[in-house]
Amino acid sequence: MNCLLLLPISVITLAAYSNINDSLENILQKSKADTTICRILNILSWSYKTTDSKKSWDYAKKALLLANKHNLILEQGATFNNMGALYYLVKNLDSAIMNLDKAKVLFQKSGNKNRLSKCMQNIAIVYSDKSDYKTAIEIYESLLKIYIEDKDTAQAAAIYNNIGNSNNLMGNYDKAMQNFLKAVEFYEKTGAKDNLSTTYYNMGALQYYKGSYDKALAYCDQSLKIREEIKNPYGIAYSLILKGAIFQCQGKINEALEVNKKALKIDEELDDKQGIPNLLSNISNLYVVQGKLNDAKEYSMKALKMAKETGIIKIQLNIYNNAGDIEFKLKNYKAAINNYHHTYTLADSTGDKSELKDACKGLALAYSSLGDFKNAYVFLQKHMEIKDTLFNVEKNKQLTEMDTKYQSEKKQKEIVLLNKDKDLQNIMIKKQRMQIFSIAVGFILMLILSSVIFKNYRDKKKANKILKNLNAEILMQKHEIEEKNEELYQQNEEIRTQRDEIEAQRDEISAQRDLVTEQKRHIEHILHEVNQSINYAQRIQATILPDENFLNEHFDSHFILYKPKDKVSGDFYWCALVEGQIVVAVADCTGHGVPGAFMSMLGTSFLREIVQKEYMTDPAVILRKLRKEIIKALKQKGVEGEQKDGMDIALVSINKETKLLHYAGAHNSLYVIASEAQRNEAILHRQIASPPLADRNDDYQLHEVKADKMPIAIYDLMNNFTNHEIQLHQGDMIYMFSDGYIDQFGGPHRKKFLSKNFRELISNISSKSMIEQKEILDTTIENWKTGYEIKYDQTDDITVMGIKIGN
Repeated sequence: MNCLLLLPISVITLAAYSNINDSLENILQKSKADTTICRILNILSWSYKTTDSKKSWDYAKKALLLANKHNLILEQGATFNNMGALYYLVKNLDSAIMNLDKAKVLFQKSGNKNRLSKCMQNIAIVYSDKSDYKTAIEIYESLLKIYIEDKDTAQAAAIYNNIGNSNNLMGNYDKAMQNFLKAVEFYEKTGAKDNLSTTYYNMGALQYYKGSYDKALAYCDQSLKIREEIKNPYGIAYSLILKGAIFQCQGKINEALEVNKKALKIDEELDDKQGIPNLLSNISNLYVVQGKLNDAKEYSMKALKMAKETGIIKIQLNIYNNAGDIEFKLKNYKAAINNYHHTYTLADSTGDKSELKDACKGLALAYSSLGDFKNAYVFLQKHMEIKDTLFNVEKNKQLTEMDTKYQSEKKQKEIVLLNKDKDLQNIMIKKQRMQIFSIAVGFILMLILSSVIFKNYRDKKKANKILKNLNAEILMQKHEIEEKNEELYQQNEEIRTQRDEIEAQRDEISAQRDLVTEQKRHIEHILHEVNQSINYAQRIQATILPDENFLNEHFDSHFILYKPKDKVSGDFYWCALVEGQIVVAVADCTGHGVPGAFMSMLGTSFLREIVQKEYMTDPAVILRKLRKEIIKALKQKGVEGEQKDGMDIALVSINKETKLLHYAGAHNSLYVIASEAQRNEAILHRQIASPPLADRNDDYQLHEVKADKMPIAIYDLMNNFTNHEIQLHQGDMIYMFSDGYIDQFGGPHRKKFLSKNFRELISNISSKSMIEQKEILDTTIENWKTGYEIKYDQTDDITVMGIKIGN
């Protein structure tokens, strides 16, 4: 089974000195000190390196001129470091190395250990991009010794992680795992959970590439658990993608689908424009494996739509090709041809030979299925040409390297053989000398020394036998050398095949890393814009809420405890004076954050229309009209599966002269504390006949006026809201609130605060001033959240309003 997946690789990015600030250029013009000017120029050069390369180069050149003029060694080094980074970004790796080496020498000369170590990390990264992993590892190991000596655990952990990645890319999986385990050990000491989760992720990816899927799954789950604990949504999505790839390779397609869909949901919540189409494409491919081609087509179309919106051609290429494959399997050959043609056009424009090759193959098969053999032949021919081109480009380099090694080894063998021939020549020379000497002696002593001549003849025969044996031995050695050469050739072939596979894996990993880096930058930009929008929305919402001076003007005293869960809130409070009646409301809209804020703006707008423009002061009628407007605005029909958005609200209308209060509520009750110092019998009547719900205080008792069990939204029960009439007196207090305080989790047993505790708290503090009541309420809920062993986040928006009736 082919398991295709984009897996992000954890690397250390080039070190930066400072972030660009809009005011830096203004400071630059005002500065007079050469060192300060040079430093600011370098900071600006670094800050513009990815957004405006021309500006970055201009600032770097100015910085270098000034640094050279005044012999500012540290800033010279900083400038060369910046220039190295600029060359790195355009993939001019040799120039990057040259400039970074200059920076290294200058930092050594300056004695700045921190900048020197960061520069060396940059050099290692460039060597890694050049696939010179051995050099990169040597640099990392030299840095590791320094960090361990300095007891810099955090930096040592990062270096172990980088050494692990470099070994992983080289295929040295055992060494990679040893370094990853060291990184884990150091990160656990520093408590850097985010980095720890990334290292576990890298270990999972390593086991995935090795095919050890059970181990890969175990490390992936460790990474996922930590990322869920620290609430890192991007990391969670990446871990889920890896988990899906592992499941796919294990043949667990249903499980792979499930985790990919979880990752998709997270990316959709993050509005990740690049991640979403890739996940949709992953899901489509999994449906293809299951044979569910219609489902695969549906997700493929969604992926294609999203990919077009990103404008990133690399994403579109892959998805168009997959869409073509699906249409081909569905026998929709014309649709398949259309998708393959899109791939062909985009790949041709970008020079992506690999995608172009696949598109030509798809077009050839699709045209052939339609019986258009002319076009099928044309694209098949193009497919073969591109395939041969890719093969030749990749293999020529590898064959050159292997041939160089082979020739070197062959030359060594030839030298050995020549030495053998030289020994043979020496023997021959010695033999010739012996013959000449024998003949000379023979001529001189022919008659006298005939016995000696006969002896010499025997010696010659013996020498010939030795020479024959020596020749046979040389021939045997030559045969052995030829066999060794053949064996070496076979080994070279195996090495060449292994290198082919390694090069392919390296290219795929490099492409994946580049894509992930680009996705990270895009996501950071989107998050910055979203945060700016939410901050602006927060200021808008703050201006819409009523000025507390209004309540100060019309009541003896009051307080408002307003604690949004996020920057913007789904709770709101509102007040107005109409026809001598003070209308006050506290509302809790569906959801919190941005969705809740939209609902709160709708609520305040409609209340203003109903109360101030229509002069409406009857609470029950106001709520009925508000419900009607909300249903109309949200287009609610009451059909099954429809969103039940709306709000809960407590609304009162108080006559300034008579102090007669009218109240109506949708789910949100009203608390009234009647001062017994003023009277000895219950003041609540008509709809209120129940005794106080909280324990009695010395001077006060609390009564709860129940709300109607209907929201301000479409609902099964759509009756009119109930008006409650209450005669208030001086010293009485009323409280309106959302359910955020009551529903807050905390305490020693992780439970909600609950209504009972809230009523008791209100009753117990009612004898204090309104300012003290607000402080006690705020302190109590914060202690409930954070005053015990476990710290809890705020569960929901919190709003509590208290009003004391004066003369």
